[in-house]
Amino acid sequence: MKGKPLTALEASLGEGLSCELNAALERLQLWPLEGAKPLTLGLSNQNWLLQAGSESMVLRVNSPGSDRICDRNNELACWRVAEKANLAPGLIWVSADKGLYLSRFIEQAPQANWQQLLASKGAAEIASAAQKAYANSKNLSGLPEHKHEPRHDSKHEPRHESKHEGGSGAVLGAKQGKSPQALLLELLLGLRGLPAPKLEISVAEQWRIYLERLDDMALSRGQPSSWQQRLMQLHSAQGLFEQCSTRLEACLLRPQYCHRDLNPHNLLLAEDGLKCVDFEYACASHPLFELAGVLSSHQLSAEGQQWLIYHYLEQHPHLTGDAHLAVAAAVDVYWLFACCWALQMAWDNQQQSYLDWFDDFWHLVKHQ
Repeated sequence: MKGKPLTALEASLGEGLSCELNAALERLQLWPLEGAKPLTLGLSNQNWLLQAGSESMVLRVNSPGSDRICDRNNELACWRVAEKANLAPGLIWVSADKGLYLSRFIEQAPQANWQQLLASKGAAEIASAAQKAYANSKNLSGLPEHKHEPRHDSKHEPRHESKHEGGSGAVLGAKQGKSPQALLLELLLGLRGLPAPKLEISVAEQWRIYLERLDDMALSRGQPSSWQQRLMQLHSAQGLFEQCSTRLEACLLRPQYCHRDLNPHNLLLAEDGLKCVDFEYACASHPLFELAGVLSSHQLSAEGQQWLIYHYLEQHPHLTGDAHLAVAAAVDVYWLFACCWALQMAWDNQQQSYLDWFDDFWHLVKHQ
């Protein structure tokens, strides 16, 4: 590698990984490497845009923190299944230690960047949408109009959300002639139809894993009182979680392929629809958690929310017919898990910003 951008990449990777990457690029005839620049996408891992001739690629550098929570073999298996179904970018190469992933780059037009839809929605709003979806089911049989309501930021809007003007949803769906909710439904149904991964994690098991890991972190080294206080807050939500888990289990027939992190940071808008990235949390799990991740993190109109809920749940093969009554419970679980993630990242990185995110997420949990 030569030149300042490439030198920066080498410094980030270290000599060993740089040599392994160079050898792989030469073997794949993706050489010489002409440019490398950091990408802003990615909350846990580092991403670089690499250029070799006319070929653009994304190099993901996995963080030690995410290594602790992720089964890399399962992650790669889930990615490849989604790639085969044209629901994920092509995976080109993986380093021997699975610390580096090289994949095809999908360019995002500034006016059509899916992150413009980033939002934070609590259970109360989503519960209302689910109720109205089934009260108005006769009016939801067709595609919604290609429009998007202006965003109204909530009092506790997370600090990392990007602002956007009304009408961006229409722009995002313009190439396909589809609304954002229609594009999201296509992705959700596509993922639902994939073979269930061997790794199965229920919402109850995930909650147990998170709390045990955080408790171990608290014991492994001294944490400031601000971190400890937030861990106590999580433990205080045990009763709420059990209520939510009971509702979710009551409507579950069988687990399905779930990405489990379909927020706008992990979605790319291609010419033929949405693609998802970052399969660290993918496994066989609860179908409503998959839907909750989308509804909680996307700025959709009220009608768009209702339409998406109704069409995702309509004749769902893995859920009972009254599953819409448990959508709000899935949203609360989603934000509780987000709080767990933020507290874990705060431990790994010792940064106040992750504690701020915890507080933002905590305000979205129903009991608050």
